[in-house]
Amino acid sequence: MNVEVKKINILIIEQDKELGGSLSHFFQEKNMNVTIELSVGLQIPSILKNNHFDIILVGIPLEGTDLDTLIQKIHKSKEQKTTPFILLSPKDTKDDIIKGLELGADDYIIKPYSIEEVSARVRAVLRRCTISGRIFKENDDDLINFPVGEYILDTQLQILLYTKTKEKIQLTNKENLILKFLCQNINRNIDRKDMLARIWRNDNHQSSRSLDVFITKIRKYLKHDPNVAIINNHSIGHKLVIK
Repeated sequence: MNVEVKKINILIIEQDKELGGSLSHFFQEKNMNVTIELSVGLQIPSILKNNHFDIILVGIPLEGTDLDTLIQKIHKSKEQKTTPFILLSPKDTKDDIIKGLELGADDYIIKPYSIEEVSARVRAVLRRCTISGRIFKENDDDLINFPVGEYILDTQLQILLYTKTKEKIQLTNKENLILKFLCQNINRNIDRKDMLARIWRNDNHQSSRSLDVFITKIRKYLKHDPNVAIINNHSIGHKLVIK
């Protein structure tokens, strides 16, 4: 019996025509559906609304808008609300990288890059994401809800629910995976290298910095419950403590 395999839909926002063209050609050769946008003008909201992308690549710096505005457009689009995205950034845009991670970027790649590196990062993110209803998991463990003090983590919907006010916090893919890993090891120290290997599949400096940004964001989400804390163990690891 023939099984139809759905192609991955990828949006590339890259104002460098040569770079954008190279990425587009490469992913088309990998049998992906590619939409490339060389500007961030009025057509972006329409593209986001009328398509469902499995992943978005965003080249920075941006001309004609700022990163905050573009990411807000992505998040406000019902079709792309949980779509992962990766930043493609020159070395001299450190502030944009940090800002992008704080606003929900799943990863970033420094320009100049190799096409093979971009491809590997895209595959790694897709392995951890929901694509057309299918969950790509690191393990065979079932997707379940985790009680976290006065919160409940729904790992399938990627939502952190604060039970007192019913406030729902939509998590990014990385936030969801990190918090799930912490919840699976409550009150136990997790070595940073183990977490980086589990979430990023490497322990380089770039990934380590990203982990620190995401841990800071998750702490803010959990701030309403004084009995819940993420503790650093002298830069060796992290521990989710629930009193």
